Amino acid sequence: MEQNVFPMRMRNKDDIAVIIPCHNYGRYLAEAIESVLSQSVPASEIVIVDDASNDNTREVAEQYASKSVRYIRGEWHASGHARNAGLAATTAPFVVFLDADDMLDADYLRCGLEVFQSHPDAGIAYSDYRCFGDKDHLHTRPDTLDWRQFDMVGDLSVVSMLHRDAVMQAGKWHTVDNLFLDWLLFRKMMNLGWKAYKSQGHFWYRVHGGSQFHTMRHRPYAELAGLLNEPVSILVTLSGDEQQWNAVRKFLEHQTFPHALGHLFLLNTSGNTTFGNSVRAWLAQSDYQMQSYFASAHRDALGIGDALLEMLNRVIRMTNTPIVWMLSEVQNLPADAYQKMVSRFGHNVLSVAAPCSHTCLLHGGQHCFCCNIIRGEFLRRIGLSSGAPHGRYEDNFFHTANPENTWTTVVESITNVSAPSIPKVQESEEPITVVTASDENYSMGLAAMGYSLGASHRGQRRIELVILDGGISEETKAKLHESWRDMDMTIRWMTPDVSAIEHLPLKFWFTRATYLRLLIPDLLPQTLNKAIYMDCDVLVLKDIEELWNVELGEHPIGAVQDMKLPNFGKAFLSLDGLPPADTPYYHSGMLLMNLQKWRERDLTKKIIQFIEDHSATIRWIDQDGINAVLAHSCLPLDPRWNVSIESFTDAWEKSPFDRDTFTSLTTNPSIVHFATRSKPWHAECKHPKTPLFFQFLDNTAWHGWRPDLPALATCVTEATNTVPARRLY
Repeated sequence: MEQNVFPMRMRNKDDIAVIIPCHNYGRYLAEAIESVLSQSVPASEIVIVDDASNDNTREVAEQYASKSVRYIRGEWHASGHARNAGLAATTAPFVVFLDADDMLDADYLRCGLEVFQSHPDAGIAYSDYRCFGDKDHLHTRPDTLDWRQFDMVGDLSVVSMLHRDAVMQAGKWHTVDNLFLDWLLFRKMMNLGWKAYKSQGHFWYRVHGGSQFHTMRHRPYAELAGLLNEPVSILVTLSGDEQQWNAVRKFLEHQTFPHALGHLFLLNTSGNTTFGNSVRAWLAQSDYQMQSYFASAHRDALGIGDALLEMLNRVIRMTNTPIVWMLSEVQNLPADAYQKMVSRFGHNVLSVAAPCSHTCLLHGGQHCFCCNIIRGEFLRRIGLSSGAPHGRYEDNFFHTANPENTWTTVVESITNVSAPSIPKVQESEEPITVVTASDENYSMGLAAMGYSLGASHRGQRRIELVILDGGISEETKAKLHESWRDMDMTIRWMTPDVSAIEHLPLKFWFTRATYLRLLIPDLLPQTLNKAIYMDCDVLVLKDIEELWNVELGEHPIGAVQDMKLPNFGKAFLSLDGLPPADTPYYHSGMLLMNLQKWRERDLTKKIIQFIEDHSATIRWIDQDGINAVLAHSCLPLDPRWNVSIESFTDAWEKSPFDRDTFTSLTTNPSIVHFATRSKPWHAECKHPKTPLFFQFLDNTAWHGWRPDLPALATCVTEATNTVPARRLY
């Protein structure tokens, strides 16, 4: 990507950035820029984002360089990527994305800013717009949004003023084209609690045959609405019938909607412990990205319905996806059932069902929940209830959701419906691979670490958490999966072959698991070229995607300089043949790994050989080996990515960092590392961030546990007893 650069300005709370993506719209670009320069409240940043144009876009943009209009160019060939590039190139708290063929009215920015000044919860300031060009009319927007109408149609324009924090929290712009990207983004922002308010300004929308909207509007609704790219909540009800469970299990394994986009909720009303253990064992090894298990206590036949209704309502409130898939019967369902049902959605469709084997037609021609996909916002706002007026909760839901038959429900065979293809996510959306190692003794630390990792993630990339299993019980694994049920993560367990490290020395409180990080390049797929390793006794407080995006170049690793042992001399690593005593010494508790360069240099073998040769003299075992072999090959990372206790207890003069950097370690840490012998789950731990550790732990299956309550450590907590996940950062 190329760009012209201007000095960074101090960010003001009322600053506004206007980002103008442009692909071969050079003929319109000057009018768009002039409309921004003519604002009654000026924009603090104006950025032209040229996405692979081959017309005069660059020449037009460069004419405005003297007016502080920045120009960047890339070969994204995707409007979502281009908008995200503009977002990354600006810092203002409020952002307007203006298409290069449109224009702003002179008071547009002033009116939008007034919305945010009046409404602290505002994420979107939308407005009316005037069409011009091939058509000429005023398109008015409602003064208040009807959530039903927005969920169905999403009729807000991309040319709205947005709160940067809301955009970032929602994961920025989707990078698959041929979608209504603004609708997808705005849905996510509003699901997070941000509100949309109408501005008194307006913009000018150019109507012409070459516009993106003109070319997209005839595409299928499900494709435009992004329903094939968005996650889906799958609610599966289980009665304890083994035959039913086997059929459901096989269907879930083989159905073709991406499992990485599915949040699987299994609701067991059987009260049968043996059956429940079987379900949980399957869930622990399944490849669904997010998983949750709920079980009710044993009840008589009359109480089972109440238990199911209670669980359904609780789970529905936990969902945040545009579609909820209710599933209890899978007889004759094709593997692409979801895609086929979604293809039947239109702007006025509330639900689509596949007919089941028994008579389930409800009042008014609606259908039961045996296999039904329903708009999630309707379920979350209305809920389910039995009793009057119709007795069955399915009947009551449709009666409340659609009292005047405004919306359509579709019930038909889906075996002969052709399923639409799912657009491929671009390579840039490959997951962030985070590797850690743990045994049973560190399971609470692992629970808090995993929760903090997911809770702080705001980017679009999925996280894949790989856990090197040093001896964790199946019961504890189930608790860990339950703890992370609402996190946007895939969990992978690996039991590595330790024969290459089992003879290496152990010192202080270190266990054999300390050496597992040396095996990561060989354990992970050879096609994977990057990974982050972190000890499990950490809290991740900032989005790990920021660290992932650091370029390593030719460096095999990146790491943070050790606070307590900043150089080889302090680390007692002054051995013959090694660099001088003042050589920087790095902490191995968090490593950004270039797996390709590590493998090319055969570093695992070299580090193990060093440890073997110096086993009598080294003190910090694997860390000494890594530093000795990679003395001049480690990329120094921002020390906020591995903040140890010395940052809170020592004076800055003792650190290897300047005063401002040292201060940032305590005021704005990205990762807090409990790299001491006593951990927060030990009664004697004095780390100043121990209370923060328990804030995270209380969002897991260990909620309420404290060192003076050891009996709770062995308590198996069901999902129905855990508090809902909440974002701490």
